[in-house]
Amino acid sequence: MTVHEQGELFSMPDPVEAAMAEPELMVALDRLDFMNRQAGFLPTSRRELNESFSLLSFMQEPGGAAKHIAEVARHQDKHEADPVRTTRSIILEYSHYARRARVDRTSLLTLKEELEETDGVHTLSSPKDEIYTGLGQLVRYIDLSHLALNKRPEDFPFMPLRKYTPVATTPDSYVMTQPSEEVEARIKDVLSHTRKYEAERWVKAAVEDQTHREDFWIDRLREIKKHQAGGQLRALTSRILADLGAKDPSVA
Repeated sequence: MTVHEQGELFSMPDPVEAAMAEPELMVALDRLDFMNRQAGFLPTSRRELNESFSLLSFMQEPGGAAKHIAEVARHQDKHEADPVRTTRSIILEYSHYARRARVDRTSLLTLKEELEETDGVHTLSSPKDEIYTGLGQLVRYIDLSHLALNKRPEDFPFMPLRKYTPVATTPDSYVMTQPSEEVEARIKDVLSHTRKYEAERWVKAAVEDQTHREDFWIDRLREIKKHQAGGQLRALTSRILADLGAKDPSVA
């Protein structure tokens, strides 16, 4: 399903000059589109995009993500940094993305059920926390889909793809418990132009997106668990996979 198949779901706001000022922005948007086509999901932040895009080059090699982790460790050691601390942080980051994808998919599945049970709704203009769950995730997916396809950040009141932050667990503006007024207005605007049948198709696509996102990061954790030589990192990854309920490849 493409963005074009959905039709015009919302009116576009005024240009955002600040977004266009970033010289590396178009590279990021090309990568966003590439990740969607190759891995089947849209990373929600510049940080997740950069890491997942880098990992694509290792996916066809023996060891996959474990080889990437080993290269990072060698680089840290060369610069007299702590390689164990850095690689441990990366593994925890991967687990965060997998967990976030699972939470977002659950919210979207709840929204899917609520839409199926709701009759006579032409648009989703109701206040977001009175009727539906998962509307933030839905609008984020709609916005990121348009951004990846059209590569026009000026079509949005703010950048849907979050800028790079030093902490991977920085809250997503679309799904925060108390989003900013700007984000809240954006969600309501998109919903007011989205018909129920359109939303049902978008939700289905968004669920698939988060499923592929979770699978991608769990598979990278499995590669690390299977091929990582360091005992501490193997133990950490094993615990994470167990907590996620993902099958441990070493006992397959």
